[in-house]
Formats: sequence, C-alpha cells, structure tokens
Amino acid sequence: MRSILSKWVCLCLLLCLCLCEGGHVDGYDVVYCVFGENLGAVPNRVRSLLRETGIRVEEWDAEANQLNSSSLVLSLGNTSLSSRYLSLDDVRSEGFEISTREYISNSTLIVANGKPMEIGTRQFALDVDSVHYGAAVGSYAALELLGFRFLHPLAPYIPSFLPTLSRDIYITESPYWEKRTWHIHTQHPLEFTEVLNGYDIPMFSNDSSKTCPRGVHCETWEDMFLTLDGLFEWLLANRQNRVEVLLLGNEKWDAWGELTSGTKRQLRLREINRLAHKYGVLIGADIPLANLQQHGWAMVNIRDDFDTQKSDIENRVDWAFTAEYDFISTESGLSEFTKPSCDTMLQLFEVYTSRVTTHWKREALTKVHCSTDQYCEDVNENGELKYPDPRTGEPINFNFLPTYASEGLAVMPHTVQVYSLDDPTAGAYGNENFSYMSDYMTFEASLKKRDVLFYPETAYWVNVDVDVPLFIPLFGQRRLYDLRRTARQQEEQGFRINGQMNFESGWEYGYHLSNVITARAAWNPLMDEADDWEAFLISLRHVLGLFGDFAEDVSHAIVRLSQTQAEVMVHGKVHHQESSDLTKLSGHAYMSGADTWVDIPRLLGLSFTQPDKVHLTEPSDPQWEDALKILSEMQHRFGAHAQDFMDIRNRAEGVLDRGAMAYLDEFVDCVKLLALRAEHNQVLYMSQDLHTTPEERNRLLLRGRELLTKAGRIMADRAELFRVPVMRIAGWRQNPTVYPYGYVWSANSLYYWWRDQGIAENSTYMASSPCYMNRMEPLELAFGWGKAVEEVIRIALEKAGVPDTFTTCLAPPLHEYKFPRDL
Repeated sequence: MRSILSKWVCLCLLLCLCLCEGGHVDGYDVVYCVFGENLGAVPNRVRSLLRETGIRVEEWDAEANQLNSSSLVLSLGNTSLSSRYLSLDDVRSEGFEISTREYISNSTLIVANGKPMEIGTRQFALDVDSVHYGAAVGSYAALELLGFRFLHPLAPYIPSFLPTLSRDIYITESPYWEKRTWHIHTQHPLEFTEVLNGYDIPMFSNDSSKTCPRGVHCETWEDMFLTLDGLFEWLLANRQNRVEVLLLGNEKWDAWGELTSGTKRQLRLREINRLAHKYGVLIGADIPLANLQQHGWAMVNIRDDFDTQKSDIENRVDWAFTAEYDFISTESGLSEFTKPSCDTMLQLFEVYTSRVTTHWKREALTKVHCSTDQYCEDVNENGELKYPDPRTGEPINFNFLPTYASEGLAVMPHTVQVYSLDDPTAGAYGNENFSYMSDYMTFEASLKKRDVLFYPETAYWVNVDVDVPLFIPLFGQRRLYDLRRTARQQEEQGFRINGQMNFESGWEYGYHLSNVITARAAWNPLMDEADDWEAFLISLRHVLGLFGDFAEDVSHAIVRLSQTQAEVMVHGKVHHQESSDLTKLSGHAYMSGADTWVDIPRLLGLSFTQPDKVHLTEPSDPQWEDALKILSEMQHRFGAHAQDFMDIRNRAEGVLDRGAMAYLDEFVDCVKLLALRAEHNQVLYMSQDLHTTPEERNRLLLRGRELLTKAGRIMADRAELFRVPVMRIAGWRQNPTVYPYGYVWSANSLYYWWRDQGIAENSTYMASSPCYMNRMEPLELAFGWGKAVEEVIRIALEKAGVPDTFTTCLAPPLHEYKFPRDL
C-alpha cells in the first residue's frame, strides 16, 4: 500500500512540475477570439500565436460558447464589445485603448481597439481606413499582457501558458512622435536583403525554372516571402508605422534577365508592399540620386545632360510608386565621401522632390550624412557664396545643402555607430562628436519649413560591432538617450522634429535587443523619468518580461554592462579616470575589427570610418603603455560581466521555459564573446610588448589560440541557432550586395580575431602587409562594377612580378578563407 501511495505522490509531484514548467497553473484553458474588420492580416497572426501556446483557440459565439472562470474572451479591433466597453474619444491618432474586466460566468474579457493613421494631404498606396494602425498595435499590446514578447521578427517569444490577468487593467497609449520608421539597410547582406529586393538566392536570373547548382546555397523568393509576416508583425508590436528598404540595382544585372528594372521584380516588390499594407504599415524605397556606392540603384548618371537626368529621375520615381511604395528617400553625393557640384546636386533634388510630392503627392526625404570636409564653395558672378550656411555665413557643409531645396524635401540628419549626439566619437568619420548634427536638426526643425527625422543606427556592421561580434546593448541606451535629449530640447526651444528613422544592420548576437529599445523609444521616450539610465532600465523591464522572476536581474545586468561600455569603449576611462587622448585610446577602437580598408587609409593619413588606435605592430608608440592599460581594463571588467550573466543563467536553468532560456543563453554567449575578445586583444598586445621575452611571447600567442578555440565553440553553437539558414547570413557567397559573404561571416569565422592573431604571430611575409587577408572588392564597392577587372589586374600584376603583398588589395580570393589554414 505504501508503495502505491509513494508512486501516486511521485506522479503528483511530476505533474505539478510539468504544470509549473509549461502547463496552465493560474492560467486560462480556452481563448474565445472576436476580431473587428479594421485589423487586416492581424487576426490570422494572433490565432496562430495563441495556438502555439498549446491553448484551445475558438471563435467567439455569444450564444454557443460556454464560459467559466478559466475562459478568456479576447476582443480586438472594432467589435461590438469594443463599442460597448471602450471610448476612443480621448485617444490621439494611432493610439489605442485596452481594458480587462470580469465577463459572463466569471470569465475574463480583454478588449482592445485604436485609432487609424492620419495622413493629411498625402496620397499613400496604403488605405489607412481599411487597417486602423492603432487597433493593430493595440492587438499586440494585448498579447504582451498575456506574456508574448517580440524581440526578433523570426522568433517571437511564445509563453508556455496564458497567465490569469487582473480584471481592472486599463491602458491607453499614443505615440510621442508621428513618424517611426525602420530602415533595413539592404546594401549589407542581411537576413532580408534578397527577399526585400525581389531576388532569389542566388539571384542568377528571374527564371524560376532554374535548378539549384550543386554546392550552391539556394532559396526561392517565394519561400523567403513567407517570413515577412514576422517582420511586419515585429514592426507593429514595437510601434513602428513605417519601414524602408534600400533598393539595389546595377545595369549589368539586367543583362541576366532584367534583375534591376524588370517587370517580375516590380511585381514581387508590389506583393511585398501589399503585405505591409495589410498590417497597416507604410513602406518606402531608398533610391540614391547619383550615389553608385555599394550597388545602390542610382537614378542618374552624373555625366549625362540635365534633360536625360530629369527623365531618368521621373521614370525611376514612377517605377517605384507603380510598385506601390508609399514614400521614397534618397541621399546626396556620389558616395559618402565624394560629391558633384552643389548646383548639380540641388537641381537633382528639385526634380526628385517635384516628381514625388507634386506629381504623386507622396513624401520625399533625403539622408543628411555625417561625413566631413565637403563644402559648397561655389560663388556667383559677383564672387559671393551661392550657398552660405544661414547660421554662420561660411560655405555650407555639402551634407546640409538640402536647406536650400524646396520645402517638400524632408531631411534626416544621420549619425553613425553607437555614439550619442553629445558623445565623443574618437574621430569616427573625421568627427570629434555629433553635436553639429544635433544643431543642424534643431535649426531645420525650428524653421518649420520641412519634415525633420532623426536618423541614428543600431549597428554599423562593417568592422565595428555586429560582425566582430560585439554585443553592445549601449546602442539601445544611447538611442533612447538621444530621443530624450531631443524631446527636452523641443520643450525648451519650441521646435519639434517629426520622428525617427532608424538604420538597422542585423539581428543576431543580441542585436535584436537594441532594435526593440530603439523602436519603442520613438513611441514613448519615457519623459516622466528624469534619469536617463533609469529610463533605460524601465524600457528593459518590459521588453525582458519573458524572463519572469529573473527579468529584474537581467535588466540590471544589461544596464551595468552598458554603463561599462559607455565608460571604457566610448570615453576610454581606466579606473573611472578620463582618457588623456581619445584619438587613439577609446576602448571601442581596440574591440572593433580592422581589415585592409581600415589599414590603407590610415597609412595614407586619411580620416576613416572608425576610431584609430595604437596598432599591434607599434610597441614603440608613446601611447603603447596607455593602450595596455585600457586593454587590461576591458579584459577585467568584461570578464566580470560575463560571470554576472552566467550566474543569472545558472539560477534560471530549470525555472524558465525553453523559449526564455534560448534568449537568455544568447545574451550569456554574447557577453562571454565580448569578454573573450577583450582578453584576446590584451594577450596579443602583451605578446608584442618590447619587454616580453621570446618564451613569454610564445606562451601568450599560444594562449591567443586557446581563446580562439573557446570563442569558436561558442560560435558553432550560435550558428546552429540562427533564425535563418546559416549560409544566408554566414556563408561566403555572391549576393546582390558588393560583399561576397553574409553579414555575420566574419563573426562566425572569427575573421578579425584570426587576422589579429596572424599579425601578432607574423609567421608569413604577408602578415606585415595592409593587404593581409583582404576580403573586399574595392572597385565593386565604390562604383558598382569591376569584380572581373580587379581579378584580371591582380593576375597581370602578379605575372609582371609585382609582389602579392600589394596585389591582394585588388581582390579577395575566390574561395572562402579558412582558419588557421590561411594565416
């Protein structure tokens, strides 16, 4: 008898454990859904998400359904229940209301509805009356009450059960800024680059009957299109009302089947845009005017006559709007660093703006870049400046030339990398800081002539952060800080910007976290909270609610890590003391990667895109000892943070469900990689120190290899958990961008780490060349053509006896680097 009782006790305990892990303790057994007619594609997504929890999901029928205390009635959109229980009279455009209450037979009712988007005199392809944006956003806010979270567009967090809610919840929200735009920078080989440009993988032609060549990674556009619901859902859940895609193009592609301007591509893009509209989201195209850099689909050839340029701009605008884009943005210059005459640029702006705003009655925008040393020094017949800066009378910064354009052209002042508007930038893009971009933004907004959007970013990608990889949650904090700073200035100075466009370059290695924080900051910058770090903590608490009882610990750990990154990586502090010279002593400079196209500009004395540093090969530099100090500081502090995260993970294991643990494991792995990168840097620099003995040098270099092995194991685990096929984002393969690899290839292969290791070991003559392990195609990068030319020149020079220490700068190898083989 005792044996039988013991078995029953064990069985009951096991059942309790299962219920606590994934069952319905203090939760609902069934959800009855009722949807309004103003939600577009949202109802199908909501049903699907609810079913993934394992709960029974049915349509609400007031006469047939039998309710009890374990029943949840979920009313979303303009239903009869929302008419009865909600009043939207005090809700602003795009806002929403949610309320919970006791309902029939002690069941629970959630009601959510919201207001549509207001578009004024503009004529968008989106019908704002068919899908009410506020109602759609409110639907996802209601799901968040039930435990859902939307960190990554391809991996929403699905709770293991739906918790019982209080029956007196009332929430009303409206956006702080009207335009909240997500720019997906498809000039980089990201998760969505091919699909959002209408291409298959590979993009060999628009002939869908082509079979996949052996040994080549293939995905059809149609298969990738099925993932876009997740992207548009993420935008809604995180309060974005616009998304922008940079359209790639190249004349030579049309010879392969009209891949650039063909009808099939246009129809595919239209299908994407119509799907965005089903979620109530506006979608725009970024099309450069004359900028050929990185396969941008430039509207004009700068050498053509004006009439041809005018016709080309009008045709391109018409083509894009026929594909049902809602707005178009562009950028000035021939590249980030070169420009045409200011007269020519202004003419192009006028044609573009007129076609978009007058003919199509839609929105025209332009990026205002933070590149330096370009001015409009043109003079008239009297010798007077044509384009003086209205604030100073000096020649205007070429990037600010749109201040002379017609008022229909909106401007988007752009900052790069993690830095805030008032952080020191240690020379990135030749800047000491970005305060002048803030001043320009304030100036344009105070004129009240044109729309102004702040245009920061949450990853820079090339060399600097996500492709190293460096997990930098400080990105999210700094983006929130910038918007809070701007909001305070608005109140003090009486101007108002129209919103934010955020530049996104990927989601893996924890970058989804800063993406979410940044997106939500444009909806609510938390202006009731006085302290900027406390505001960041508050924003994290909600986003990280999937961690349950550990959400507070994880949120505080991320804040502490971000504070260290601000101190050491941005300000270069050692033992909390200010840096003596940030030009070579910011921590970020040492944590970032370097390649051929960082090293060559440096040798030529040119300003370049990322902060400078004392390099591995410069132990005689007067600042070498200071460099060792900051390397030691990062190794110590990031190592402590890694232990902090691992301690939380150990306590959470067996308590959190599988979905939450997957996200926590990602954060833990990424902080461990951050610590390993810091230690690897320190070890390599110590190996080059003039006081290091040969025996100690060998020991340190061996330790570098051991750290690479540790990091490689973590990378292998992470690659198995990528949310898209590994080859799409981590493969060495040709794609529509100028980069012959996916955006995390260098991270996954530890390219920067191995390159540093090779330079430190100096075991081959190539290791001392700036061309060492070149992976770029410079002509293709700058002009959009030249891949074959580069290879021909390289081979010819090598046959002529030119050393490969130079010729490898011209083109990377045809086959992927493998490490340590290719050191």
